[in-house]
Amino acid sequence: MRVPVLGGGGTNVDYVPPAGSTTYSALHGNRAWTAAPDGWYQVVPIAGIFSHLLYAARGAPGAGKSSTIKLFKNGVATALSVTIEGAVNKGEDILNNVSAVDGDLVIIQHVPFNTPSLFAPKHMVFFTPADTTKGVFLGNTEGGATGELNQFLPEYASVACGGARLNDIEAYWQVPMPTSGKFTYARVTLDAAPDPGGAAGYRFTLRKDGADTLFVITITGNNTTGTVTTDIPFAADEAYNWKIEPIGLPAATPHAGWGIVYEPDIIGEAIIVGQTYDVMHSTNTEMNTMTHWSITTWATFSDAAQDTETHLWKMTIKKFHVRFDLSPGWTKIYVFTLYKRTWNVTPGADTALTVTIQDADTMGSDDVNEVDAVDYDGIRMKCDPNAIGAPGRRSTWTVVMVPTPLATRSQGQFIG
Repeated sequence: MRVPVLGGGGTNVDYVPPAGSTTYSALHGNRAWTAAPDGWYQVVPIAGIFSHLLYAARGAPGAGKSSTIKLFKNGVATALSVTIEGAVNKGEDILNNVSAVDGDLVIIQHVPFNTPSLFAPKHMVFFTPADTTKGVFLGNTEGGATGELNQFLPEYASVACGGARLNDIEAYWQVPMPTSGKFTYARVTLDAAPDPGGAAGYRFTLRKDGADTLFVITITGNNTTGTVTTDIPFAADEAYNWKIEPIGLPAATPHAGWGIVYEPDIIGEAIIVGQTYDVMHSTNTEMNTMTHWSITTWATFSDAAQDTETHLWKMTIKKFHVRFDLSPGWTKIYVFTLYKRTWNVTPGADTALTVTIQDADTMGSDDVNEVDAVDYDGIRMKCDPNAIGAPGRRSTWTVVMVPTPLATRSQGQFIG
């Protein structure tokens, strides 16, 4: 099956790359752009093909200027690349494919030319595993000191994230599954050996509803990567996250990247994960990107503010699930809605995919409605506290995306 990998967007200035230098960002999720890819790689956990890279921005680079994004793999820019230039603010690469194998490290590279006008880039790419019954989650810890593993205490991270700023509050990271299936394999790669010449290191344990599973990866001494192969069944609304803990006293505090392989019971159902521990507003309607850096900020909703959109190829979106760290409280309500806008058409509109969480609830779902997206549609998360003064809460969410088979696409220009 084809797995949409969504990235980019956001309203904070950090999400806009500099116009005078090459920088890097997460392939899955969104985060600040950085001068070097070190500490920000995500790990491909299964052989497959990256293809159909789509790049959109709110504005164009300007006359004589350009902005290019590329899939960057194992320290090298690949052929999968999109350039927008002049008055154009959307581009696509439907010709090039890039193969990957288990253990490859991937990231997005941005290359400006002639100091272009820049906005928060949004991208989507398909990853098609060689075993087409499988899907993947990609994740990594944040670069810099805030993303280093803790030598002394256990901390937690989402199963898929564009840069986890680790902490010891597990509820911030528990992601509800939107459908049933099983996890089958994972790989974690560190950017440095945890304890050169020694035996200390780090243990990564997949947690289900706050309890350890047998899905465990241990990396110690001079090693920098580890894997696990075992089946861990999951059901809709079960919540999963990583627990990352030191073994002994590691000498180093590296960053981590990972990839997880899952097999949905309904083949073709790709699971898209989003989360942020930025607190939602108690009264204002807000918006956010579908996939995240761990601290991606909520912004006051405006139809004209399109930097939080993620743009898609033709597909169906369904099985919308949301989880809170704490319940809103009696008479308090949050309403989550998938908001969709046709390319170059304003305004957009709320879709039928809506989840309400209120009173003592910490989870909600919409397993009835479906939304059809066409090529280049922009989607974002909309959250309305329903003007009742709900207390600030943190949220995680998932949806299922089912891309239209390429052989039946109306445009007909796709290959592969």
